[in-house]
Amino acid sequence: MAKRLYFLKLGGSIITDTKKPNAAKVAAMKRMFKEIREARSKKDFDLIIGHGSGSFAHVPAHKYKIHLGLINKNSRRGASITQHAAARLNRIVVEQLIKSGINAVSFPPSEGAIADGRKIKSWNLLPLKQALKNGFVPVTYGDVVVDTRQGVSIASTEEVFSFIASKLHPQKIMLATDVDGVFDKNPKIYKDGSLIASINGENLKRFLLSAGRSQKTDVTGGMYGKLSLLHEAVKRSRATGYIINGTKKGNIRDLLLGRKTTCTKVLP
Repeated sequence: MAKRLYFLKLGGSIITDTKKPNAAKVAAMKRMFKEIREARSKKDFDLIIGHGSGSFAHVPAHKYKIHLGLINKNSRRGASITQHAAARLNRIVVEQLIKSGINAVSFPPSEGAIADGRKIKSWNLLPLKQALKNGFVPVTYGDVVVDTRQGVSIASTEEVFSFIASKLHPQKIMLATDVDGVFDKNPKIYKDGSLIASINGENLKRFLLSAGRSQKTDVTGGMYGKLSLLHEAVKRSRATGYIINGTKKGNIRDLLLGRKTTCTKVLP
């Protein structure tokens, strides 16, 4: 019987200080990676980790408007700088995973994914599949990719997960952020905001409006984009999606182990 496969995305806000350029939260990584190791010691499952770019790649991506493609004479330089920034954070993440006892290997989308109009259309996943089969933990991330329509584009981690999920069919897709899930109001501003327990195809549009208002936006669409693409990944793979607070000790471990955790559940 094949192992269960889980996807875990670590948001840029929980692995970097978004108020300081190129500032990795190494201590937070160590705590979260310890939880992952503990969960894997108690339960046998395969895992693919993805992470956001936070204060590393979002700054140049926004400056050069890389999500719009090759729009002017500075776009190629901006794409190179953004890709390099994303890769630098990925090396830090992989280094800390290895130090935490997790056999992580990097799978940058820029090395093989091809997009068309900001959507990944092709990517040879055979190396990633073989890495999983051989007992490794693949680590991917939001990246600059070649785009047949606009030259280059940003493939967010959620877009990457959506494509991979359609091919590998995980059982869980988990997004760890700095809030407990999706709220009807921004929980960082409004104390009376209510956590939305479950989102599916029937109520998605209504809660996308809440997500769009409740979180800051970035070049990958903020919470609105995250929720949209998570639901797409869930539909394509028939997985269950979760949005949890990765800054709270024990949350990541408990969700990996199937324990009750405060979150927003995302269903097809």
